[in-house]
Amino acid sequence: MQSELELLRQLVRIRTENPPGNDYREVATFIGEILTKAGYEVSYIEAAPRIVNVLAKLRGTRGYPTLLLNGHLDVVPAGEGWQHPPFEGVSDGDRVYGRGTADMKGAIASMIVAAQRIAQQPQAIAGDLLLAFTADEETGGLNGVKFLLDKQLIQADFAIVGEPTDFEVRPCQRGALWLEIEFRGRSAHGSLPHLGVNAVEMAAEAIAALRRTCPANLSHQLLGSPTLSINRIDGGTKVNVIPNRCRIEIDRRMLPEESASEVEAAIRSTIDQVKLPGSEYALTRMIHAEPFELVAGQLRIAEYCEKAYKQATGRETARTGELSFTDARLLVREGKIPTVIFGPGLDSVCHITDEYIAVNDVIAAAEVYYLLVHDVLG
Repeated sequence: MQSELELLRQLVRIRTENPPGNDYREVATFIGEILTKAGYEVSYIEAAPRIVNVLAKLRGTRGYPTLLLNGHLDVVPAGEGWQHPPFEGVSDGDRVYGRGTADMKGAIASMIVAAQRIAQQPQAIAGDLLLAFTADEETGGLNGVKFLLDKQLIQADFAIVGEPTDFEVRPCQRGALWLEIEFRGRSAHGSLPHLGVNAVEMAAEAIAALRRTCPANLSHQLLGSPTLSINRIDGGTKVNVIPNRCRIEIDRRMLPEESASEVEAAIRSTIDQVKLPGSEYALTRMIHAEPFELVAGQLRIAEYCEKAYKQATGRETARTGELSFTDARLLVREGKIPTVIFGPGLDSVCHITDEYIAVNDVIAAAEVYYLLVHDVLG
C-alpha cells in the first residue's frame, strides 16, 4: 500500500487543470485501479467525452447505512511565478507543494489510504462505503457531482466533502450568485456628450447603488454577513467617444435564509432606480450556487467528524461555516444527503502560487477518515 505522501505526489503529477477541464481519464483510471486492487467495486462514469468520474463501493455486512467520501479531481490553472514546479509534488520540510495539494488532492490521497485500510477488514463494517472522485467542481460541478446525482448514481445517508478546512467541521455554506450586467447607451462624439447616453456613467451609478443592496441586518453565527463585490468592468472604445456599452460582473454571496430569485430581484430594482433616460441593461446569471445549512436532525455526521478527529489527534476541533461554494451544496440540496465539509489543508492557500499542504495533515486525515468510517458504518 502506498504512503499518503507518495500517493499525493502521484496525483499532483497528473495534470487536471480546469479550465480546460477536458480530460480526467488518466487520474480516474489511476485511482480506480488502486481501489479495484483493494477490493472495491469500481465504475467509471463519463459525463461528456473524456470527462470521467470514478465511483468505488465497498459493501458492508448489512448494507446500511451508506457513507459517501467525496473529492474533486480538477484543479485551477497553475499560472506563473512558482518557486516550486506546480505539477511535481515537491517536498520541502513538512510541506508538499503543487497545484491541487490543498484543493484537494491531499484529501483524496487520505481518503484512498483510509479506504485501503478499511478494505483489509471488510467484515468490520456493517454499512456500505462509497467513494466518489469527481470532475468539474472548479467550474460548477455540472459534469461531476450533479451529473451523478441526476443519474441516481450517488445515494447515501451521510457524506463528507474533503475540501480544505484545517479539520474544522463545516455544516453550512454560503451561496453564490454571479451576474453579468451589460449597460447599453448611445454613442456620441466626446465633445458633444449631451447627444449620447454614457453606458460607463450608468454602470458607475449602478455600482455605487448596488453596494448598498446587501441587507445590513442579516448575519449568521458561522457564515457572517452576505457580501457583494463588483470584480470586473469593461466599457468604452476610445477616450473621445461616449461609450454605448459597459459590462460589469458581480459576485454576490448569500446566506441560507436568502434566495437567488430575491437577491436578483433586489439588484434589478436598484438598477431600475438609477437607470439613465434612454439607456437599457441586460442581466445574465453566470453561476448560481444555493447556500445550505444542516438542521438539528442532520448534524449527527458533524458529531462523527468531531469524535474521529479527537480520537486521532487528541485535540478538539471547531464548527465553522464554508464561505466559498463547494459540491456539498449539491449533495445536500439535490441529493438530500446530510453533508459536512471536512478535510486537511488551509483554505487560504487554495488557488495561490506555491499552493501547499502539510504532510502531517495528510497523514492525520487518513487516520481521521479511517476512524470516521468505522464509527459511522461499524
